[in-house]
Amino acid sequence: MDLVLLGGAVATAAALAGLIATMPTPKPIPIRVRDRRRQRR
Repeated sequence: MDLVLLGGAVATAAALAGLIATMPTPKPIPIRVRDRRRQRR
């Protein structure tokens, strides 16, 4: 049971970390940078 719980926790943590790392980082950074540059210009 402990191995199953640990495995599930690690799998869920890795999946959430992967989704969080892939989804929010690439999109908001370039969009914000482009918006700031456009506003400044």
